[in-house]
Amino acid sequence: MFNKIKETVWFVATFVTAYVCYNPSLNFNSQDTSADVNVYDTYFVIEHSIILSGLIVMLFFVVYGIRMVCNRLKNLFVNCIFLITNIFFIAALYYIDGVFKSVQTLQKNNNFQLNSGFSNIIIVIQILLIIFEVFVAAKTVSALRRNKKAE
Repeated sequence: MFNKIKETVWFVATFVTAYVCYNPSLNFNSQDTSADVNVYDTYFVIEHSIILSGLIVMLFFVVYGIRMVCNRLKNLFVNCIFLITNIFFIAALYYIDGVFKSVQTLQKNNNFQLNSGFSNIIIVIQILLIIFEVFVAAKTVSALRRNKKAE
């Protein structure tokens, strides 16, 4: 059963929660548009929109993942939002892996070796998320077919 008001409230509440977590003072006209991360002798400049996007994706992944499991994959809207969020989460992990590899390159130039186990862990997590994506998509399609047959 699809309750439009309930799903709209969950969707908007998740966005608002992500923004409040990102910017607790609710300052909409911030002059500072980037975050500087100092790694050894190098500064990484990260745009605030990337940080906010990552926070939104992680929060949607957690909220809709929990809702999907609690509903036992029966709410098609929640399943679809989770599938979309999962794709963005996999892309965010790819981005994080790229940043990590660039830090490793900088450290190799400074004769400092760092274990590449983090990159391997990211790849394993991405593979598991892709498998979970296929599973949820299959369950969603089967539930959609069941709903159409019942009509």
